Amino acid sequence: MRRSAEHFPMQRGFAAVMMVALLMLLVLGIVKSTMTIQGGTVVDAENSVEMVKALFLAESGMERATQRYTSVGTACNALGETRTLTEAGSATTAGSFRVADATENPNFDTDFDGLSLGGGANGCRIRVTGITPSNRQRVIESVVVPYNANSKNNKATGGSTTTATFEHTVVAGENLLYIAAVSWVGASQMTAGFPKLNTTSMTAVTSRASDPAGPYNAQIFYLKNPTPGTYNVYVQFDTAVSDITFSNMDMAGVDLVSANPYDAYVSTNSSANKYIVGTLTPTTNGYLFDVMSRKKGGSSDSDVASCSGAANGNINTTTTSFYNSGNAASGYAGPTTAGVSTTTGYCGFNKAQPAAYQVVSIKASTAAGSGGKVRLPGGGIGRWREVTVPPS
Repeated sequence: MRRSAEHFPMQRGFAAVMMVALLMLLVLGIVKSTMTIQGGTVVDAENSVEMVKALFLAESGMERATQRYTSVGTACNALGETRTLTEAGSATTAGSFRVADATENPNFDTDFDGLSLGGGANGCRIRVTGITPSNRQRVIESVVVPYNANSKNNKATGGSTTTATFEHTVVAGENLLYIAAVSWVGASQMTAGFPKLNTTSMTAVTSRASDPAGPYNAQIFYLKNPTPGTYNVYVQFDTAVSDITFSNMDMAGVDLVSANPYDAYVSTNSSANKYIVGTLTPTTNGYLFDVMSRKKGGSSDSDVASCSGAANGNINTTTTSFYNSGNAASGYAGPTTAGVSTTTGYCGFNKAQPAAYQVVSIKASTAAGSGGKVRLPGGGIGRWREVTVPPS
């Protein structure tokens, strides 16, 4: 039976309503999906920011632990600590870092390949966890190598001679300077072109410091950008001298662009004191290096008056090693502070004796990326990796 024509408008109206409803459902679905995607993107972005913060916190902890191990001398198995950091200029907590102790990090004495680090003497495997306020965490590990001045003090035969040979291993480093100090007893000066590192002549900071009574002589030399490796170092004099002593070391981060790698030096002698000193004003983040030669006189006494007071200022004795029965010394100290007058030297001689002394202030490089600081080569972070941790 055929349906009457009046039924068709009603059917068309119902179909139109259903199409609108379906379209609205489709639009709502699209909107919901978009909002879900956008919400997930926001969450992902927040998580990403938090994880970056956690890495920064871990790196801050690693920097502090590295400094404590390499410069302060904290034992490898005693670095464990937890510290909370605040936002700059406020009391808002930025997060914290945890440096693992020996219990949490039992592998502190091995590198990533399982090789021994000699009980922390040859390196330290440090683990640090960065933790944000929302408890996002990242863990990093580094094998840190201790700084090594590669400093050696040597004494040639005490008898009369015109030549002496020493050995030195130049370690790798950026903006590298090899520096050496020579002291001797005798009227002769160093032969032109000496000392030599292998076949390369070194440069004198200035002419020798010499006290006429011996004469007792002290002189500092340097060589820019030496090639890493083990070499003989040759010393030669015009005529025979005695009691040749030799001290040398490597420094990195040095200003090698300027005509001289130093900003100040002192060359002096003294004939009637129980001390020998020099005063200079270095630039920032440099290093001091010195050498002293004096008449033999046995061990030092405890005459404090000869080591302080108006007579010679406040002595900042460099880190040093005495050799040859105390008649010669050489040492280093740093980093220096810009514009601060600094007196260095040696004191406590058992009696007033003739002595010669030189001290030089090695200047830090200002080149981009150099770090702006003279440093001892061979130290710092050798290897680095991130450790995957299960999600919390």
